[in-house]
Amino acid sequence: MQSQNFSGVLATGQTSGQVKCDAAALALITVTGSWTGALTLQGVDSQGNAYSIFVTPTTSSALAATITANGAFTANVRGFSYVQVLAGTITGSPLVTVTVG
Repeated sequence: MQSQNFSGVLATGQTSGQVKCDAAALALITVTGSWTGALTLQGVDSQGNAYSIFVTPTTSSALAATITANGAFTANVRGFSYVQVLAGTITGSPLVTVTVG
């Protein structure tokens, strides 16, 4: 399977572009930039319904419901058609990259 990805800066209330999951099991999310706030990873099913997905920092094994700092994170996306990132209230400009496959 060929890798699918999205990369862009998110502002408050924005959702990243959807990244197709195909049969992939994991997504890699990297966040850089100068920002504060919370980002939520969402899985989107074949009906278009979005569900929050826990992420795991690559430096630990602790699950997190939101991303609140720069870093690299993984998430289980098996069973979803697409994955996307939703920005809550954000100050600054987080650069978010989502790679699946």
